[in-house]
Amino acid sequence: MVDERVEELELYSLGLCAVPAEVWRLSALRKLNLRGNQLTSVPAEIWQLTSLERLDLNNNQLTSVPEEIGLLTSLRELVLYGNQLTRLPAKIWQLTSLRKLFLDQNQLTRLPAKIGQLRSLKELSLYHNGLTRLPAKIGKLTSLKTLHLSRNQLTSVPAEIRQLTSLQELSLGGNLLTSVPAEIGQLTSLRVLYLFDNKLTSVPAEIEQLTSLKELWLFNNKLTSLPAAIRELRAMGCNVDLDDNVTVDE
Repeated sequence: MVDERVEELELYSLGLCAVPAEVWRLSALRKLNLRGNQLTSVPAEIWQLTSLERLDLNNNQLTSVPEEIGLLTSLRELVLYGNQLTRLPAKIWQLTSLRKLFLDQNQLTRLPAKIGQLRSLKELSLYHNGLTRLPAKIGKLTSLKTLHLSRNQLTSVPAEIRQLTSLQELSLGGNLLTSVPAEIGQLTSLRVLYLFDNKLTSVPAEIEQLTSLKELWLFNNKLTSLPAAIRELRAMGCNVDLDDNVTVDE
């Protein structure tokens, strides 16, 4: 018999194909770890865990998440990376207390505009999906400190990214970018910027306004010259990696 007063439950890497029914009766549960199992779905009964603050479902075989997840209004951290998700439930955007959302290594091709409702998000990670564009509403996530979007199919970055003034780390490597908007220069809190493995032929002069920047990775692009802005960043102590470009004279 499981004590219904339990607040943390670890059920990771047990080969589970289904979650034991008694789990949904643990109304005091704050943290539930189900990572590394063989779950293909999550039952609607999850809505009963109204005290849940952290839910880890990474590295399962999930193809969907129930709409009832939107009723977990205490949720602060949701970990869904390493599954087979092609879409997200509409109700997930009701989780306005969410601080961290990990969706890496799934099969997502679009991010709805409603992502802008998650105003409390500090970390959003979506690397290794199939995203082709970002909604302008991503600019509403003004609390974001970390945004990981590497290894997608992005061809552009919306100008609204300028609104993410708390951002400290932005990862856009491994996409199909041919340019970066000048507005990126307004992200003055940025410390790490990854733009490697794209198709960039230049970077905006405004990038020199990133006076807090410590790491700038530009390797494997199509840069043919070293912009003055890059020289300025180096002079300020930023580590710039320009390896494997067409012909950059450093």
